[in-house]
Amino acid sequence: MNTLHCELWEKVLEFEFENEICEYGFETRLADENLWSEKFAQKAMLEYKKFMFLATVSDSMVSPSEIVDIVWHQHLIFTESYADFAKVLGKRIAHIPAEHKPNDGKRFKNAFINTKQIYESYFGSMPSDIWQEKEFLSKITSKDDFYSKYSFLKSKRIIILTMILFTSILCEICRPIFIQISGTTFMLFSTIILIALWTFFKIYRTKYFSEITEKLYNEGLQDLNTSELLYLKFNSTVGITNGVMNKLMSENKIIKTNYNRIEINPEVEFIPENKYELAIKVDLELYDRPVNYTTLINTLKNTKPFSQIANSCEFVKSKLYNSVYFHRYMSFYLAVMSVFVTVCGYRIFLGISRDKPVGYLFVLTIIAIGVIIYKHNNALDYLIEKILPNEFLKYIKVPIEKQTFNDWQNEYYILGAAAILPAFVSVHNEQSSYYSSDSSGSGCSSGGGCSSGGSSCGGGCGGCGGGGD
Repeated sequence: MNTLHCELWEKVLEFEFENEICEYGFETRLADENLWSEKFAQKAMLEYKKFMFLATVSDSMVSPSEIVDIVWHQHLIFTESYADFAKVLGKRIAHIPAEHKPNDGKRFKNAFINTKQIYESYFGSMPSDIWQEKEFLSKITSKDDFYSKYSFLKSKRIIILTMILFTSILCEICRPIFIQISGTTFMLFSTIILIALWTFFKIYRTKYFSEITEKLYNEGLQDLNTSELLYLKFNSTVGITNGVMNKLMSENKIIKTNYNRIEINPEVEFIPENKYELAIKVDLELYDRPVNYTTLINTLKNTKPFSQIANSCEFVKSKLYNSVYFHRYMSFYLAVMSVFVTVCGYRIFLGISRDKPVGYLFVLTIIAIGVIIYKHNNALDYLIEKILPNEFLKYIKVPIEKQTFNDWQNEYYILGAAAILPAFVSVHNEQSSYYSSDSSGSGCSSGGGCSSGGSSCGGGCGGCGGGGD
Protein backbone atom coordinates (compact mmCIF):
# COMPACT_ATOMS: atom_id res chain seq x y z
CA MET A 1 0.00 0.00 0.00
CA ASN A 2 1.59 3.26 -1.13
CA THR A 3 1.49 6.56 0.74
CA LEU A 4 -1.57 7.90 -1.08
CA HIS A 5 -3.49 4.70 -0.48
CA CYS A 6 -2.47 4.69 3.19
CA GLU A 7 -3.80 8.22 3.60
CA LEU A 8 -7.04 7.32 1.85
CA TRP A 9 -7.54 4.19 3.95
CA GLU A 10 -7.03 6.17 7.17
CA LYS A 11 -9.76 8.59 6.06
CA VAL A 12 -12.07 5.72 5.12
CA LEU A 13 -11.43 3.98 8.44
CA GLU A 14 -12.21 7.16 10.37
CA PHE A 15 -15.47 7.76 8.54
CA GLU A 16 -18.53 7.69 10.82
CA PHE A 17 -21.83 6.41 9.45
CA GLU A 18 -23.72 8.60 11.90
CA ASN A 19 -22.62 11.89 13.41
CA GLU A 20 -24.59 11.69 16.63
CA ILE A 21 -25.93 9.09 19.04
CA CYS A 22 -29.28 7.77 17.81
CA GLU A 23 -31.76 5.23 19.11
CA TYR A 24 -32.14 3.81 15.61
CA GLY A 25 -29.01 4.85 13.78
CA PHE A 26 -27.16 3.10 10.98
CA GLU A 27 -25.61 0.30 13.04
CA THR A 28 -28.72 -0.45 15.10
CA ARG A 29 -30.92 -0.50 12.02
CA LEU A 30 -28.48 -2.75 10.17
CA ALA A 31 -28.42 -5.23 13.06
CA ASP A 32 -32.17 -5.01 13.63
CA GLU A 33 -33.30 -5.59 10.05
CA ASN A 34 -30.90 -8.49 9.47
CA LEU A 35 -31.04 -10.09 12.94
CA TRP A 36 -27.32 -9.52 13.44
CA SER A 37 -25.50 -9.00 16.70
CA GLU A 38 -24.04 -5.54 17.25
CA LYS A 39 -20.47 -6.80 16.95
CA PHE A 40 -21.23 -8.67 13.72
CA ALA A 41 -22.84 -5.54 12.29
CA GLN A 42 -19.68 -3.60 13.17
CA LYS A 43 -17.54 -6.24 11.46
CA ALA A 44 -19.71 -6.09 8.36
CA MET A 45 -19.46 -2.29 8.32
CA LEU A 46 -15.66 -2.49 8.52
CA GLU A 47 -15.53 -4.98 5.64
CA TYR A 48 -17.82 -2.69 3.65
CA LYS A 49 -15.33 0.14 4.17
CA LYS A 50 -12.53 -2.13 2.94
CA PHE A 51 -14.58 -3.09 -0.10
CA MET A 52 -15.36 0.51 -1.01
CA PHE A 53 -11.68 1.39 -0.59
CA LEU A 54 -10.75 -1.41 -2.99
CA ALA A 55 -13.42 -0.24 -5.45
CA THR A 56 -11.80 3.20 -5.36
CA VAL A 57 -8.19 2.16 -5.86
CA SER A 58 -8.82 -0.74 -8.27
CA ASP A 59 -8.85 -0.23 -12.04
CA SER A 60 -10.94 -3.36 -12.53
CA MET A 61 -14.36 -4.43 -11.35
CA VAL A 62 -14.71 -5.69 -7.76
CA SER A 63 -17.63 -7.60 -6.27
CA PRO A 64 -18.96 -7.69 -2.68
CA SER A 65 -20.03 -10.66 -0.63
CA GLU A 66 -23.73 -11.01 0.18
CA ILE A 67 -23.21 -9.61 3.68
CA VAL A 68 -21.13 -6.67 2.46
CA ASP A 69 -23.80 -6.01 -0.17
CA ILE A 70 -26.44 -5.78 2.58
CA VAL A 71 -24.44 -3.00 4.24
CA TRP A 72 -24.03 -1.29 0.86
CA HIS A 73 -27.78 -1.42 0.18
CA GLN A 74 -28.52 0.19 3.53
CA HIS A 75 -25.88 2.87 3.06
CA LEU A 76 -27.47 3.82 -0.25
CA ILE A 77 -30.72 4.76 1.51
CA PHE A 78 -28.79 6.85 4.04
CA THR A 79 -28.31 9.30 1.20
CA GLU A 80 -26.60 12.08 3.14
CA SER A 81 -24.11 9.71 4.76
CA TYR A 82 -23.46 7.99 1.41
CA ALA A 83 -22.75 11.33 -0.24
CA ASP A 84 -20.31 12.22 2.53
CA PHE A 85 -18.60 8.85 2.09
CA ALA A 86 -18.23 9.48 -1.65
CA LYS A 87 -16.42 12.72 -0.83
CA VAL A 88 -14.01 10.81 1.40
CA LEU A 89 -13.38 8.27 -1.37
CA GLY A 90 -12.97 10.98 -3.96
CA LYS A 91 -15.45 9.35 -6.33
CA ARG A 92 -18.94 7.91 -6.38
CA ILE A 93 -18.84 4.12 -6.67
CA ALA A 94 -21.40 2.78 -9.15
CA HIS A 95 -23.67 0.04 -7.83
CA ILE A 96 -24.30 -2.58 -10.52
CA PRO A 97 -27.22 -4.94 -9.75
CA ALA A 98 -27.27 -8.51 -10.98
CA GLU A 99 -29.62 -8.63 -13.99
CA HIS A 100 -29.13 -12.37 -14.63
CA LYS A 101 -27.88 -11.86 -18.15
CA PRO A 102 -26.20 -14.84 -19.87
CA ASN A 103 -22.67 -13.66 -19.11
CA ASP A 104 -23.37 -12.21 -15.63
CA GLY A 105 -22.42 -15.38 -13.74
CA LYS A 106 -18.95 -15.61 -15.25
CA ARG A 107 -18.47 -11.84 -15.08
CA PHE A 108 -19.24 -11.54 -11.38
CA LYS A 109 -17.34 -14.71 -10.53
CA ASN A 110 -14.22 -13.26 -12.14
CA ALA A 111 -14.90 -9.96 -10.35
CA PHE A 112 -15.01 -11.73 -6.98
CA ILE A 113 -11.77 -13.61 -7.72
CA ASN A 114 -10.20 -10.27 -8.57
CA THR A 115 -11.61 -8.77 -5.36
CA LYS A 116 -10.09 -11.57 -3.28
CA GLN A 117 -6.67 -11.06 -4.83
CA ILE A 118 -6.71 -7.29 -4.33
CA TYR A 119 -8.12 -7.63 -0.80
CA GLU A 120 -5.37 -10.02 0.27
CA SER A 121 -2.69 -7.73 -1.15
CA TYR A 122 -3.97 -4.88 1.04
CA PHE A 123 -5.52 -6.47 4.12
CA GLY A 124 -4.51 -10.13 4.25
CA SER A 125 -7.00 -13.01 4.46
CA MET A 126 -10.71 -12.33 4.07
CA PRO A 127 -12.83 -13.05 7.18
CA SER A 128 -14.82 -16.10 6.12
CA ASP A 129 -17.91 -15.18 8.17
CA ILE A 130 -18.30 -11.98 6.13
CA TRP A 131 -17.00 -12.99 2.71
CA GLN A 132 -18.03 -16.63 2.41
CA GLU A 133 -21.11 -17.10 4.58
CA LYS A 134 -24.54 -15.78 3.62
CA GLU A 135 -25.92 -14.95 7.05
CA PHE A 136 -25.01 -14.46 10.69
CA LEU A 137 -24.12 -17.72 12.52
CA SER A 138 -24.45 -19.83 9.40
CA LYS A 139 -21.43 -21.91 10.47
CA ILE A 140 -23.29 -23.15 13.54
CA THR A 141 -26.13 -24.61 11.50
CA SER A 142 -24.07 -25.88 8.57
CA LYS A 143 -24.40 -29.63 8.06
CA ASP A 144 -21.48 -31.87 8.82
CA ASP A 145 -20.60 -34.80 6.57
CA PHE A 146 -22.67 -37.29 8.54
CA TYR A 147 -25.93 -35.32 8.46
CA SER A 148 -25.36 -34.34 4.84
CA LYS A 149 -25.27 -38.03 3.94
CA TYR A 150 -28.06 -39.06 6.31
CA SER A 151 -30.20 -35.93 6.33
CA PHE A 152 -33.32 -37.90 7.35
CA LEU A 153 -31.78 -38.30 10.82
CA LYS A 154 -32.30 -34.58 11.44
CA SER A 155 -35.99 -35.31 12.03
CA LYS A 156 -36.74 -36.03 15.68
CA ARG A 157 -39.93 -37.83 14.72
CA ILE A 158 -38.02 -40.23 12.48
CA ILE A 159 -35.50 -40.93 15.25
CA ILE A 160 -38.27 -41.65 17.76
CA LEU A 161 -40.33 -43.79 15.37
CA THR A 162 -37.25 -45.71 14.26
CA MET A 163 -36.25 -46.53 17.84
CA ILE A 164 -39.83 -47.50 18.74
CA LEU A 165 -40.06 -49.83 15.75
CA PHE A 166 -36.63 -51.36 16.35
CA THR A 167 -37.25 -51.84 20.09
CA SER A 168 -40.73 -53.29 19.52
CA ILE A 169 -39.34 -55.92 17.15
CA LEU A 170 -36.58 -56.76 19.61
CA CYS A 171 -39.08 -57.03 22.48
CA GLU A 172 -41.28 -59.36 20.44
CA ILE A 173 -38.26 -61.56 19.74
CA CYS A 174 -37.52 -61.63 23.48
CA ARG A 175 -41.17 -62.20 24.43
CA PRO A 176 -40.48 -65.50 26.29
CA ILE A 177 -37.97 -63.72 28.51
CA PHE A 178 -40.43 -60.89 29.25
CA ILE A 179 -43.07 -63.40 30.31
CA GLN A 180 -40.71 -65.05 32.80
CA ILE A 181 -39.88 -61.74 34.56
CA SER A 182 -42.29 -61.04 37.40
CA GLY A 183 -44.17 -57.77 37.52
CA THR A 184 -42.54 -56.72 40.81
CA THR A 185 -39.05 -57.38 39.47
CA PHE A 186 -39.73 -55.53 36.22
CA MET A 187 -41.20 -52.57 38.11
CA LEU A 188 -38.21 -52.38 40.44
CA PHE A 189 -35.64 -52.52 37.67
CA SER A 190 -37.61 -50.05 35.53
CA THR A 191 -37.66 -47.54 38.40
CA ILE A 192 -33.93 -47.94 38.99
CA ILE A 193 -33.18 -47.56 35.27
CA LEU A 194 -35.35 -44.40 35.00
CA ILE A 195 -33.54 -42.81 37.95
CA ALA A 196 -30.19 -43.86 36.47
CA LEU A 197 -31.10 -42.36 33.10
CA TRP A 198 -32.22 -39.09 34.74
CA THR A 199 -28.92 -38.88 36.62
CA PHE A 200 -26.83 -39.85 33.61
CA PHE A 201 -28.34 -37.27 31.30
CA LYS A 202 -28.12 -34.59 33.96
CA ILE A 203 -24.35 -35.16 34.19
CA TYR A 204 -23.83 -35.85 30.49
CA ARG A 205 -25.79 -32.75 29.42
CA THR A 206 -23.64 -30.46 31.54
CA LYS A 207 -20.42 -32.08 30.34
CA TYR A 208 -21.41 -32.13 26.67
CA PHE A 209 -22.73 -28.56 26.57
CA SER A 210 -19.59 -27.31 28.33
CA GLU A 211 -17.42 -29.07 25.75
CA ILE A 212 -19.22 -27.60 22.74
CA THR A 213 -19.20 -24.02 24.08
CA GLU A 214 -15.71 -23.32 22.73
CA LYS A 215 -16.73 -24.61 19.30
CA LEU A 216 -19.85 -22.45 19.35
CA TYR A 217 -17.76 -19.47 20.42
CA ASN A 218 -15.28 -19.94 17.58
CA GLU A 219 -18.04 -20.49 15.01
CA GLY A 220 -19.89 -17.26 15.68
CA LEU A 221 -20.78 -16.65 19.31
CA GLN A 222 -17.63 -14.55 19.72
CA ASP A 223 -19.65 -11.92 17.85
CA LEU A 224 -21.96 -11.48 20.85
CA ASN A 225 -21.21 -8.52 23.10
CA THR A 226 -21.89 -8.34 26.83
CA SER A 227 -25.33 -6.77 26.38
CA GLU A 228 -26.43 -9.71 24.26
CA LEU A 229 -24.95 -12.20 26.71
CA LEU A 230 -26.91 -10.47 29.47
CA TYR A 231 -30.10 -10.95 27.49
CA LEU A 232 -29.35 -14.66 27.02
CA LYS A 233 -28.45 -15.05 30.69
CA PHE A 234 -31.62 -13.43 32.04
CA ASN A 235 -33.84 -14.24 29.04
CA SER A 236 -34.90 -10.60 28.99
CA THR A 237 -33.63 -7.04 28.58
CA VAL A 238 -33.77 -6.51 32.36
CA GLY A 239 -30.09 -7.36 32.83
CA ILE A 240 -29.05 -4.79 30.24
CA THR A 241 -31.23 -2.10 31.80
CA ASN A 242 -29.86 -2.88 35.27
CA GLY A 243 -26.28 -2.52 34.04
CA VAL A 244 -26.94 0.83 32.38
CA MET A 245 -28.99 2.21 35.28
CA ASN A 246 -26.33 1.17 37.76
CA LYS A 247 -23.76 3.17 35.80
CA LEU A 248 -26.02 6.23 35.48
CA MET A 249 -26.69 6.24 39.22
CA SER A 250 -22.97 5.97 39.95
CA GLU A 251 -22.47 9.09 37.81
CA ASN A 252 -25.35 10.80 39.64
CA LYS A 253 -27.20 11.37 36.36
CA ILE A 254 -30.16 9.39 37.70
CA ILE A 255 -31.38 9.69 41.28
CA LYS A 256 -33.76 7.71 43.45
CA THR A 257 -36.72 9.51 45.02
CA ASN A 258 -39.34 8.38 47.51
CA TYR A 259 -40.98 4.98 47.08
CA ASN A 260 -38.02 3.73 45.01
CA ARG A 261 -38.92 5.85 42.03
CA ILE A 262 -36.27 7.28 39.74
CA GLU A 263 -35.82 10.47 37.75
CA ILE A 264 -33.15 12.49 35.96
CA ASN A 265 -31.01 14.52 38.35
CA PRO A 266 -31.85 18.17 37.54
CA GLU A 267 -28.54 19.33 39.01
CA VAL A 268 -26.34 17.25 36.69
CA GLU A 269 -26.12 17.57 32.91
CA PHE A 270 -27.18 14.25 31.39
CA ILE A 271 -25.32 13.76 28.11
CA PRO A 272 -25.96 10.19 26.84
CA GLU A 273 -22.83 8.23 25.96
CA ASN A 274 -24.61 5.51 23.99
CA LYS A 275 -28.00 4.59 22.54
CA TYR A 276 -29.14 2.81 25.72
CA GLU A 277 -28.57 5.89 27.85
CA LEU A 278 -30.31 7.97 25.19
CA ALA A 279 -33.37 5.70 25.30
CA ILE A 280 -33.50 5.96 29.11
CA LYS A 281 -33.16 9.72 29.02
CA VAL A 282 -35.87 10.13 26.38
CA ASP A 283 -38.30 7.90 28.28
CA LEU A 284 -37.71 9.63 31.62
CA GLU A 285 -38.20 13.02 29.99
CA LEU A 286 -41.49 11.81 28.49
CA TYR A 287 -42.76 10.82 31.94
CA ASP A 288 -41.71 14.21 33.31
CA ARG A 289 -42.01 12.87 36.85
CA PRO A 290 -40.40 10.22 39.06
CA VAL A 291 -41.27 6.82 37.62
CA ASN A 292 -41.47 3.32 38.97
CA TYR A 293 -38.48 1.30 37.73
CA THR A 294 -40.59 -1.67 36.66
CA THR A 295 -42.73 0.64 34.53
CA LEU A 296 -39.59 2.04 32.94
CA ILE A 297 -38.29 -1.45 32.11
CA ASN A 298 -41.58 -2.36 30.43
CA THR A 299 -41.36 0.79 28.33
CA LEU A 300 -37.69 0.45 27.45
CA LYS A 301 -37.99 -3.10 26.17
CA ASN A 302 -40.04 -1.77 23.24
CA THR A 303 -37.52 0.89 22.23
CA LYS A 304 -35.23 0.04 19.33
CA PRO A 305 -31.92 -0.17 21.25
CA PHE A 306 -33.36 -2.83 23.54
CA SER A 307 -35.76 -4.60 21.16
CA GLN A 308 -32.97 -4.96 18.58
CA ILE A 309 -30.93 -6.95 21.10
CA ALA A 310 -33.95 -9.07 22.00
CA ASN A 311 -34.67 -9.85 18.34
CA SER A 312 -31.07 -10.75 17.48
CA CYS A 313 -30.75 -12.92 20.60
CA GLU A 314 -33.94 -14.79 19.79
CA PHE A 315 -32.39 -15.43 16.38
CA VAL A 316 -29.26 -16.74 18.13
CA LYS A 317 -31.47 -19.11 20.14
CA SER A 318 -33.08 -20.45 16.98
CA LYS A 319 -29.64 -21.00 15.45
CA LEU A 320 -28.45 -22.88 18.53
CA TYR A 321 -31.59 -25.01 18.52
CA ASN A 322 -30.97 -25.96 14.88
CA SER A 323 -27.24 -26.45 15.31
CA VAL A 324 -25.59 -29.79 14.62
CA TYR A 325 -24.17 -29.83 18.16
CA PHE A 326 -27.55 -29.43 19.86
CA HIS A 327 -29.16 -31.93 17.49
CA ARG A 328 -26.56 -34.57 18.35
CA TYR A 329 -27.41 -34.32 22.03
CA MET A 330 -31.16 -34.36 21.46
CA SER A 331 -30.89 -37.30 19.03
CA PHE A 332 -28.97 -39.36 21.58
CA TYR A 333 -31.33 -38.38 24.41
CA LEU A 334 -34.53 -39.10 22.48
CA ALA A 335 -33.18 -42.38 21.12
CA VAL A 336 -32.28 -43.73 24.56
CA MET A 337 -35.47 -42.57 26.23
CA SER A 338 -37.59 -43.88 23.35
CA VAL A 339 -36.13 -47.33 23.95
CA PHE A 340 -37.00 -47.17 27.65
CA VAL A 341 -40.58 -46.02 27.07
CA THR A 342 -41.11 -48.60 24.32
CA VAL A 343 -39.93 -51.44 26.57
CA CYS A 344 -42.33 -50.27 29.29
CA GLY A 345 -45.10 -49.90 26.73
CA TYR A 346 -44.50 -53.41 25.42
CA ARG A 347 -44.63 -54.78 28.97
CA ILE A 348 -47.96 -52.99 29.53
CA PHE A 349 -49.31 -54.44 26.27
CA LEU A 350 -48.11 -57.89 27.32
CA GLY A 351 -49.71 -57.53 30.75
CA ILE A 352 -53.06 -56.43 29.35
CA SER A 353 -53.08 -59.27 26.80
CA ARG A 354 -52.39 -61.76 29.62
CA ASP A 355 -54.88 -60.10 31.99
CA LYS A 356 -52.17 -58.98 34.44
CA PRO A 357 -52.23 -55.79 36.59
CA VAL A 358 -50.23 -52.96 34.94
CA GLY A 359 -51.38 -49.90 36.93
CA TYR A 360 -48.05 -49.10 38.61
CA LEU A 361 -46.08 -49.64 35.42
CA PHE A 362 -48.50 -47.42 33.53
CA VAL A 363 -47.92 -44.61 36.06
CA LEU A 364 -44.14 -45.10 35.78
CA THR A 365 -44.36 -44.89 31.98
CA ILE A 366 -46.35 -41.65 32.19
CA ILE A 367 -43.68 -40.27 34.55
CA ALA A 368 -40.97 -41.30 32.09
CA ILE A 369 -42.77 -39.52 29.25
CA GLY A 370 -43.07 -36.45 31.48
CA VAL A 371 -39.34 -36.59 32.14
CA ILE A 372 -38.62 -36.80 28.41
CA ILE A 373 -40.82 -33.81 27.60
CA TYR A 374 -39.43 -31.73 30.48
CA LYS A 375 -35.81 -32.46 29.61
CA HIS A 376 -36.47 -31.86 25.92
CA ASN A 377 -38.12 -28.48 26.48
CA ASN A 378 -35.57 -27.47 29.09
CA ALA A 379 -32.39 -28.45 27.22
CA LEU A 380 -31.94 -25.28 25.13
CA ASP A 381 -32.71 -22.99 28.07
CA TYR A 382 -30.19 -24.91 30.16
CA LEU A 383 -27.51 -24.43 27.49
CA ILE A 384 -28.23 -20.73 27.02
CA GLU A 385 -29.01 -19.60 30.56
CA LYS A 386 -26.75 -21.87 32.61
CA ILE A 387 -23.85 -23.23 30.56
CA LEU A 388 -23.02 -20.40 28.17
CA PRO A 389 -22.93 -17.63 30.83
CA ASN A 390 -20.55 -19.63 33.01
CA GLU A 391 -18.34 -20.80 30.15
CA PHE A 392 -18.17 -17.33 28.58
CA LEU A 393 -16.69 -15.84 31.75
CA LYS A 394 -13.27 -17.02 30.55
CA TYR A 395 -13.61 -14.71 27.54
CA ILE A 396 -14.55 -11.63 29.58
CA LYS A 397 -11.86 -9.81 31.52
CA VAL A 398 -12.80 -8.50 34.95
CA PRO A 399 -12.57 -4.70 34.76
CA ILE A 400 -9.87 -3.07 36.88
CA GLU A 401 -11.40 0.39 36.75
CA LYS A 402 -15.02 1.40 36.26
CA GLN A 403 -14.58 3.71 33.30
CA THR A 404 -16.43 2.60 30.20
CA PHE A 405 -19.95 1.40 29.48
CA ASN A 406 -18.68 -2.02 28.47
CA ASP A 407 -16.79 -2.34 31.76
CA TRP A 408 -20.02 -1.77 33.65
CA GLN A 409 -21.82 -4.33 31.54
CA ASN A 410 -19.00 -6.82 32.07
CA GLU A 411 -19.04 -6.22 35.80
CA TYR A 412 -22.79 -6.79 36.05
CA TYR A 413 -22.51 -9.88 33.84
CA ILE A 414 -19.79 -11.35 36.06
CA LEU A 415 -20.96 -10.27 39.52
CA GLY A 416 -24.71 -9.88 39.04
CA ALA A 417 -26.45 -8.25 42.01
CA ALA A 418 -23.11 -7.96 43.82
CA ALA A 419 -22.12 -5.21 41.36
CA ILE A 420 -25.18 -3.09 42.21
CA LEU A 421 -24.54 0.20 44.02
CA PRO A 422 -26.08 0.59 47.50
CA ALA A 423 -28.30 3.43 46.24
CA PHE A 424 -29.69 1.17 43.51
CA VAL A 425 -30.12 -1.97 45.61
CA SER A 426 -33.67 -1.32 46.81
CA VAL A 427 -34.85 -0.38 43.31
CA HIS A 428 -33.11 -3.41 41.81
CA ASN A 429 -34.51 -5.81 44.40
CA GLU A 430 -38.04 -4.46 44.02
CA GLN A 431 -38.09 -5.02 40.27
CA SER A 432 -36.44 -8.43 40.68
CA SER A 433 -39.22 -9.64 42.96
CA TYR A 434 -41.98 -8.10 40.86
CA TYR A 435 -40.54 -8.66 37.42
CA SER A 436 -38.27 -11.67 37.63
CA SER A 437 -38.67 -12.66 33.99
CA ASP A 438 -39.30 -10.63 30.84
CA SER A 439 -40.55 -13.47 28.70
CA SER A 440 -41.40 -11.42 25.66
CA GLY A 441 -38.07 -9.65 25.48
CA SER A 442 -38.64 -8.20 22.08
CA GLY A 443 -41.21 -5.75 20.93
CA CYS A 444 -42.12 -3.73 17.95
CA SER A 445 -41.43 -0.06 17.94
CA SER A 446 -41.40 2.50 15.25
CA GLY A 447 -38.02 3.53 16.54
CA GLY A 448 -37.05 7.14 16.71
CA GLY A 449 -33.59 8.44 16.11
CA CYS A 450 -32.00 10.01 13.10
CA SER A 451 -32.19 7.28 10.50
CA SER A 452 -33.23 7.98 6.96
CA GLY A 453 -36.67 7.00 5.81
CA GLY A 454 -37.44 3.85 3.89
CA SER A 455 -36.50 0.29 4.44
CA SER A 456 -33.45 -1.64 3.43
CA CYS A 457 -33.71 -2.89 -0.14
CA GLY A 458 -33.36 -6.57 -0.82
CA GLY A 459 -32.01 -8.54 -3.72
CA GLY A 460 -28.54 -9.48 -4.72
CA CYS A 461 -25.90 -7.39 -6.36
CA GLY A 462 -23.16 -8.58 -8.62
CA GLY A 463 -20.54 -5.95 -7.99
CA CYS A 464 -19.47 -2.44 -8.66
CA GLY A 465 -17.34 -0.73 -11.25
CA GLY A 466 -13.88 0.32 -10.36
CA GLY A 467 -14.53 3.72 -11.82
CA GLY A 468 -17.19 6.27 -10.99
CA ASP A 469 -18.23 9.86 -11.11
